[in-house]
Amino acid sequence: NAHRRQLEQFYREKIGGSYTHLQSENASEAIFLRYTVRHPNAHAILKAARKEGLYLGDWYRSVIAPVDTDLSAMRYTLGSCPRAELLSKEVFNLPTHIRIREKDAQGIVDVL
Repeated sequence: NAHRRQLEQFYREKIGGSYTHLQSENASEAIFLRYTVRHPNAHAILKAARKEGLYLGDWYRSVIAPVDTDLSAMRYTLGSCPRAELLSKEVFNLPTHIRIREKDAQGIVDVL
């Protein structure tokens, strides 16, 4: 948990510009399994990261997860939750697991 907190702080300090952090600034006691960021070109960023050998999380690329969920079976009507639909196109996750060292996190930041 301490490791995840350190990576969260590292990402928070290093990533700026057009990226929006979706974790609350007031969540000092929280431990994030994933560090979620928002960017208008999220899918292009994910693709570019993959070319560099980085596999960032894209678990939320559908308004209802997983991405292959039959929305009609869930009685979801496209357009009924436009904010969720927009976010599903603009968010991705940075890893915080124990195998990510600060050096690895810096490589992720460099690619971003």
